[in-house]
Amino acid sequence: MVNAMLKASDIMTEDAVKIRGSATVAEAVKIVKLHNLRSLIVDVRSSDRAAWRQP
Repeated sequence: MVNAMLKASDIMTEDAVKIRGSATVAEAVKIVKLHNLRSLIVDVRSSDRAAWRQP
């Protein structure tokens, strides 16, 4: 039996969408709907931008 270990990079998306921690719920909902997301990363230490896509 081969014991293969999966890495997070094997199953996670590369273009995750983040939102700043000080954003409103309305902003978060707008971003989720705009990008058809199932989850949203909240960055508590971010700039004033409401959201951005990581490269």
